[in-house]
Amino acid sequence: FNSQIDKRLTYMKNHLTRSLFGALTLCVATLGMAHDGSDHGSADHTHMKANSSVPSPAEIPQPMKEFRAAWVATVANIDWPTKSTLSTEEQKAEAIAILDKAAELNMTAIIWQGRPAADAMYDSKHEPWSFYLTNEMGTAPDPYYDPLQFWVEEAHKRGLELHVWFNPYRALHTNQINRGGAVSDDSIVTTRPDLALELEQGWRWLDPAHPETQDHSIR
Repeated sequence: FNSQIDKRLTYMKNHLTRSLFGALTLCVATLGMAHDGSDHGSADHTHMKANSSVPSPAEIPQPMKEFRAAWVATVANIDWPTKSTLSTEEQKAEAIAILDKAAELNMTAIIWQGRPAADAMYDSKHEPWSFYLTNEMGTAPDPYYDPLQFWVEEAHKRGLELHVWFNPYRALHTNQINRGGAVSDDSIVTTRPDLALELEQGWRWLDPAHPETQDHSIR
């Protein structure tokens, strides 16, 4: 598990470095073309500079720090937890390993998937507990803990920000279906099948055009 974390986070860091270098190279090349010593169009260029509303570098607010983040996907047990059958302590250990590695690689934030498919990886009043957390949709961790609270506290201990993203329209993933995961009685797939449209292979997707879907997704 730790080797998988190493490879994933190291790849993210290297990809970020290459992307930033590429963007910097493009900016330098563009500036070079704009100031290549040619007099062609110099009058128009001077006119544009005099009337430009683009702020000078000194006027542009500078970020307090870089945002270097790693995604932690929970759907289908992609990143965390690696299995839906892990105990509370095993889940916590995996989370700490990810956060430790992120801190080691000088990341500044974690983007954590909190609602994979009309379910929740945290204690929610609006969505059932996720199948990917306890292997049974609607069932809380035992021993109980709130994973979101745990991730926030442990991230902050390491100087990391914790951001949460959710999928507003996916209501049921085929991964859960293929693994025999039953849909809970309090899932919107059960309570409002008119909103959770059935697609190919058993996917369920909330109708984004329906006002009640919109109300549900932003709660």
